[in-house]
Amino acid sequence: PLFQKYGAKATFFVTTFDQLTPNQVSELKTLQGMGCEIACHGYRHLDAVSYTATHTIADYVSVEITPAINLMKAQGMNPPDFAWPYGSYNDALNTALEAYFGHLRIVTFSDAAVKDEDMNYYKWDGARVTGGMETDNNDGRPVSQFTAGLDKAKANGWVLITLSHDTKESTSNTYITPPSKLEQIIKYAHDN
Repeated sequence: PLFQKYGAKATFFVTTFDQLTPNQVSELKTLQGMGCEIACHGYRHLDAVSYTATHTIADYVSVEITPAINLMKAQGMNPPDFAWPYGSYNDALNTALEAYFGHLRIVTFSDAAVKDEDMNYYKWDGARVTGGMETDNNDGRPVSQFTAGLDKAKANGWVLITLSHDTKESTSNTYITPPSKLEQIIKYAHDN
């Protein structure tokens, strides 16, 4: 309902697709029908860098990527994009997964090694690896950072990419974005 209220679209990165109930799959199909993108977040949400420390990238693809894609396709969803579980990736993994997805999403934590905040924007330049500004409580970004990011996107003709994990009311320092915060960001984007 929040997306419908403001005419917003979102990408939903799905993991453990085989564990979804028929109702959850139906909800994803409804979102897809509304113009939202249903994308891949892996079969078992494996940390790719940790996994490939003792396995090959081909092993990772065969246990984490192709099963997820096949399950999603069997339900009428062709995932065009992928978000790295735990934000764990490297250049070799990105290169390998570009054969399966149009875009790869990393997380640009406010306190992490990825300090290029411009990676939070899609610039219409053909970039296949993009970041995302996290809205969740654990990242601690105030709404003002998102409104400033939206202003920058508008001024440059870009798209600000944001991400959240779970949306429910909570003040805990977890992977949760309160709906009120999400609505403030979406409303600002809509109004501007």
